[in-house]
Amino acid sequence: MIKKYIILLMSSVFLFSSCLKEDPPFDNYKVIDTADGLKTATNGVYGSLASGKYFANDFFSVANLNSGMITSGSVADQGNISALNLSPNQKNVENLWNGMYTTINRVNSILDVWENKPEEEITAADRFELAQNYFIRSYTYFNLVRYWGKVPLKLHTADVSTLNSPRELRTDVYAQIIKDANKAIQEYNATHVQILGRPGVGAVHMLLAKVYLTLYTANRDNDILNQEDVFKNLGIVEGDVLALAKEQAELADNGQYSIDGVDYGSLWLESNGNTKESIFEMQFNVENPFEGKLWNIKNSYAGRAGWARMNINPEVVDAFINANMDHEGYNKGIIEVNGGDPRYYATFRTNYTDFSKPEGKQHIQLYPEKKIGGNPKTFPSVYKYAIKNLEQTSVSTNQNMIIYRYAELKLMMAEIGFLLGEDVGGKAPIDHINDVLERARNSEGGDGVHPEPLDPANLTLEEIYHQYTYELLGEGGDWFRNRRQGSTWFKENIIDVHNGESALGVHHNKDAFFIKYPEDNLARVMLLPIPVLEINTNDAITNADQNPGY
Repeated sequence: MIKKYIILLMSSVFLFSSCLKEDPPFDNYKVIDTADGLKTATNGVYGSLASGKYFANDFFSVANLNSGMITSGSVADQGNISALNLSPNQKNVENLWNGMYTTINRVNSILDVWENKPEEEITAADRFELAQNYFIRSYTYFNLVRYWGKVPLKLHTADVSTLNSPRELRTDVYAQIIKDANKAIQEYNATHVQILGRPGVGAVHMLLAKVYLTLYTANRDNDILNQEDVFKNLGIVEGDVLALAKEQAELADNGQYSIDGVDYGSLWLESNGNTKESIFEMQFNVENPFEGKLWNIKNSYAGRAGWARMNINPEVVDAFINANMDHEGYNKGIIEVNGGDPRYYATFRTNYTDFSKPEGKQHIQLYPEKKIGGNPKTFPSVYKYAIKNLEQTSVSTNQNMIIYRYAELKLMMAEIGFLLGEDVGGKAPIDHINDVLERARNSEGGDGVHPEPLDPANLTLEEIYHQYTYELLGEGGDWFRNRRQGSTWFKENIIDVHNGESALGVHHNKDAFFIKYPEDNLARVMLLPIPVLEINTNDAITNADQNPGY
């Protein structure tokens, strides 16, 4: 087991008394003008990333429940966030907006001090800390611009003068994302410092590869892009953007990361953080525990706490089984799965032990082992971040959360290579995909046959997107990938599949419980609503600035 890097989240640096929504200014020069102060403040940035309003809760509530692939056991969620029918006062959306800007403000408070320091006073260790701050601000604005489109661009510590900030063009936000990422690379390259558990330069290159790939695909759907001339405004030749994505992906593939010998299921074990596959991983520990209520079914372990919020739509289950499992087919609402891809057992929780029931009645089956019942709690849940130790008495664990990993980078290189019609990183697109499938096939829990290698003749863009889902479902990227090709693609591949016939020929809308996704007003489902609280408290944003359809 690789020892985890323990982050001491010294949040006292950011204590305040203020009515500002983000962290307010503090006496920067006294608090973080030193190397130790910089490290402490950077730990505070990670504390914000790991907070309930970011990764510990609201990021995954939005990224998964509004992805079109995962629904919730909460009745309120079923008619709102997981039905692609968000309201501007939805709490997860409001919390996530505020959580992201709190993180940005903490970064800004650091950079306001250190960007004014003489170069000769900044050590290699300092540059490593600064690189992380530029990366986190770039990463967070990338999340913001994809979720909401035009957003306020805040680059300095929050104060009364910046309280009212207008939404800026996506082009300007993307320009800052790229600028911050390049600055992070510059700072990383000026130091040879690397700390286990903290993102290195490879994470920044992967971020930039995602940025350029997103720009390439999103620009083809003008109803999403607000008619901005993105490439002209960014100074990028449109025909070069895929080449830029390729360059950054190859730089991320720097030999530091690998999937060789990494068992797929072991990625989500509490004892196995920071593997060689991990590129960017959120650290949780005894000081800052991962709270798994979102992921755990109530009464499914000795501690019993759980919200059952991450339940996978049956059409997504059917697609995985059809492609990767040895199965008997659909019979009276049940699919008999005889074995296959180990990722199935690591991803889909299809049964559990209910500790609240008497012995002999504790074994509870979920779809596809049992017919879908009267609510989504009968759907299988996402097992990756659920508690594996059934004797555990607390919902809080030391389990980390993997944000970027090498298998995803391999699939990105496959997509980029497919779009360019050339090798990326010295390999053909099909070889990157088959590397990922081989690792899965050789992991524990499968039959050693599935998933079968993909035939080059069957390689299409749609198949690459299926491979993303099979490998990465529930890890926080589904919302973005499902919308990256634009509203037409989202309707045909997510909405229509959900509302219609699954890969196994089943119309799940005939079952006892079904939420039909909206098929019109597609602009509404492509972006999140600006929170009502932001409109009511920010004089520079009015109801007229709200995203389409809200």
